[in-house]
Amino acid sequence: LFKSGEVSKGLGEYLYAAQSFNKVHTKFPTSELAPLAMFQQADCFEALEQRLTAKNTYEEFIERYPNHPYIEQAKGMIQLLYFSDEELINQFEK
Repeated sequence: LFKSGEVSKGLGEYLYAAQSFNKVHTKFPTSELAPLAMFQQADCFEALEQRLTAKNTYEEFIERYPNHPYIEQAKGMIQLLYFSDEELINQFEK
């Protein structure tokens, strides 16, 4: 399921990828891939411009996996969700 999500995401099939990643972390919550699947699902929601769903998923990731190496990245992604492309460019240039 995780590999299916990765392939789908790589092909730009973000909805299908999000569904695959969701199955990983809901059906196999003790899997070592469960945290990464939730993080990837949030990223897919962001690509689908479902910002509120992405934010909620990142926040759930942070709550469930507070010691995961991607915590700081998830926090950063939440902050960037509502920036316009121009604002993002300005942030990166700084």
